[in-house]
Amino acid sequence: MNTDAYCKEMLEDVIPFVEANYDVQKDASGRAFAGLSMGGRHSLTIALRHSDRFSQIGAFSSAPPSESDIEAAGKDAKSLNDRLKVFWVACGDKDFLFERNQTMHSAFEKLGIAHNYVVTEGDDHSWPVWRRYLETFAPMVFQN
Repeated sequence: MNTDAYCKEMLEDVIPFVEANYDVQKDASGRAFAGLSMGGRHSLTIALRHSDRFSQIGAFSSAPPSESDIEAAGKDAKSLNDRLKVFWVACGDKDFLFERNQTMHSAFEKLGIAHNYVVTEGDDHSWPVWRRYLETFAPMVFQN
C-alpha cells in the first residue's frame, strides 16, 4: 500500500505542483525519476505502471517491484521499451537486496523488458555506493 500511495502522490500532487510553480517541460521526455532502496522500488513501480509519464528511470540497490507489476509490464514490453529512453538498475554484489535484484533482472530479460543492469563488485547497501550510482545515472538523464 505504501508504494501505491507514493505513486498516487507523485502523479496527482507532486508533478502538478511542480508544473504549476516552475518553468519545466511538461511531458514524459522531460521527466526522470530515480530512487534508492525502497525509493528504488517506487521508481521501478512508476517505470512499469506509468512509463507514459517518465522517460528516464534509475533504481539503486532497490527493493524490487511486485511480481504482478513486472508481469503486467512484460505483456506490453515493446511499448515500455519504446517509452523509456533510460532504464538503469544497479546493485552491489554485497548488498542484502542483491539476490532479489538478480531475480528481477532475470524476469525483465525473460519478458523482454529492456534495461541496463549493473552489478558493482564489493558494494553494499550504503550512501557511498548510491553517490557513485547517482554520478553515473545523472549524465544519462541530461544526454536524452
